[in-house]
Amino acid sequence: MKMIHSEIITFGEIMMRLSVASGQRWSQATELGIHFGGGEANVAVGLSSMGESTKFVSALPNNPIGQSCIGKLRQYGVDTTSIVTTDNRMGVYYLEQGVGQRPSEVVYDRANSAFAELEPGTIDWKGVLKGATWFHWSGISPGVSEKAALVTKEAVVAASEVPGLTISVDLNYRAKLWKYGVDPIDVMPELVQHCDVLVGNEGHNNYMLGIDPVNGLGKTAEADLKEACLRVSSKFPRIKTVALALRENHSASHNSLGAYVLSNGKAARSTTFDIQPIVDRIGGGDAFMAGLIYGLRQWPSDQQRIINFAVGTSVLKHAQEGDFSLSSLKEIEQLIQSNGTGHVSR
Repeated sequence: MKMIHSEIITFGEIMMRLSVASGQRWSQATELGIHFGGGEANVAVGLSSMGESTKFVSALPNNPIGQSCIGKLRQYGVDTTSIVTTDNRMGVYYLEQGVGQRPSEVVYDRANSAFAELEPGTIDWKGVLKGATWFHWSGISPGVSEKAALVTKEAVVAASEVPGLTISVDLNYRAKLWKYGVDPIDVMPELVQHCDVLVGNEGHNNYMLGIDPVNGLGKTAEADLKEACLRVSSKFPRIKTVALALRENHSASHNSLGAYVLSNGKAARSTTFDIQPIVDRIGGGDAFMAGLIYGLRQWPSDQQRIINFAVGTSVLKHAQEGDFSLSSLKEIEQLIQSNGTGHVSR
């Protein structure tokens, strides 16, 4: 059989998500909704929905649950042929969706998962990356376990040795991870030095990379945003694109979302969208990452179009249940052109 090589490779853990109905507390729940999701898998599905060729690399249990997850990824057009199957369990996370002033709550159950126990040397990264033009990872993966951190390092180093391959990272700090005796600052800078594209915010940049914030966290003046991006690229010279998410949480059901990008010396700030009501915020950042990757590949010199497209992709994800962004190119472009009015398409 001839092997088909996907242009965009993402690597990370995918978990089963068990969630109570919107508005319910765990003490009230009598049934659970089942979804699959994880930062890097969400990016792959989002890009596949836009028509890109994607492959997701991970480890899953060799049982009906793992096979169901693989089947779901295939349903959305993601190549799963490089997923390793083992006898270990699948990671799970439990979600209680926030509403109004009550925030969402995530409980992880991912210790000793197939991904957490993935051994260095298991994945043939040279073979996986053959023919690829883009590799994406996030700060979640090295936070899962020491083994996962070592495999992430293998992947990033191997990707950095492929001529012409672009490497992107979403810092994605998770306070409930990093429990194996190290802090993000001990691991992340060594990995980020190999990247070309970085997405984060000033808090993540500070805690994970040791980059001082500009005039305090959360400042959104144009000069401050540009300086925050320049501090990243100054510390990591290979990085040519830095994007900062600008989210304002009015409540769990109402957010405002925009972003800023500095790419190849040119800056742009997106339109700010008012998102209300939010159906499901989980995966919104991954949808932004997918939109950013798509924009950088399609319109590398049009920073304004890139950042508007990335934000538009994320905005639409907030109206979709589950972790995956399933918006088409047409839907994203229509949102941007309509400035988010949500008119009926007839």
